[in-house]
Amino acid sequence: MKRFRSAIGVGMLVVVAVTAAFGLWRMNEEMRKPPSVIIVGGESIDFGKIILSRSVSRDLVIRNPHPYEEQISGIETGCACTRAYFSRDRIKPYGTEMLTLTETPDEVGPVFAGVVFDVAYRNRSIEERILISATAVKRK
Repeated sequence: MKRFRSAIGVGMLVVVAVTAAFGLWRMNEEMRKPPSVIIVGGESIDFGKIILSRSVSRDLVIRNPHPYEEQISGIETGCACTRAYFSRDRIKPYGTEMLTLTETPDEVGPVFAGVVFDVAYRNRSIEERILISATAVKRK
């Protein structure tokens, strides 16, 4: 009977060890996966100096590094002076789409804003962020 209990204990220990090892392997695999999208040029955009109440736009290329289609949704900006929109709401496998950012400052001084959007693929949804900065100046 003692041998039987020992065998059960060892068996349970093996199951726990294998489960833990598998969990670590999965976590490592998740960390090595490419990001949901690649923002060509980086996740921080500096518009430089902008004349007060003038609009300046930049087009960013957003690339899908995956072999499956991605759905873009929930695009929001952190400031009323910032607008953002995608050329389409889906990115084809290994494809690209344009994200147009427009900044229209309404006060003189530094401008900081954020753009947030969701990328959904394969039953996952990941929030992506872009930081925008500029300096609003008066007309000379």
